[in-house]
Amino acid sequence: MEQFITDWGYLALFLYSFGGGFLALAIAGAFFFFGDLNIYICVAVAGTSNFIGSQFLFYMGKYNKAYVEDMMKNHKKKIALVKVLL
Repeated sequence: MEQFITDWGYLALFLYSFGGGFLALAIAGAFFFFGDLNIYICVAVAGTSNFIGSQFLFYMGKYNKAYVEDMMKNHKKKIALVKVLL
């Protein structure tokens, strides 16, 4: 199992962080504690993946505006609440 985490841990962290999941970074910290992963590489991988993922989602929303508006019309109250909170 340790060899599997060492071989595929960074790729799994990249894929999970692409959608904005920072829980994987906490799990990677636990694997760092046990000596399976390097914490500096984990932070760099997670940060890079999250940045690329956020840019990807931005452009998906920008160029598929009709789809996004159709999807969001069911959540008008939640969107209004978020705007008030910000």
